[in-house]
Amino acid sequence: MHIARDNLHRALSYINEIPEHCSKILTFPKAFPLREELGEGIRAIPFGRYLIFYTQDSNKVRIERILSGSRLLSSDYFGS
Repeated sequence: MHIARDNLHRALSYINEIPEHCSKILTFPKAFPLREELGEGIRAIPFGRYLIFYTQDSNKVRIERILSGSRLLSSDYFGS
């Protein structure tokens, strides 16, 4: 992460916040918008200036990518 170059302490705390956001996904997996233009079943939840992309099937959730929200996104990131 680029944060670590400027502020290692903040980079570590940022990484420690990821599980909190992932628990929101586990609790309400369908609460976040579908991003079908990026691939079938892809959903996203904001995480600061980043987006956590995930998919869900039956009873499991898979984190696909965590990408900068300022990035120009395409399905290439998700193998579609």
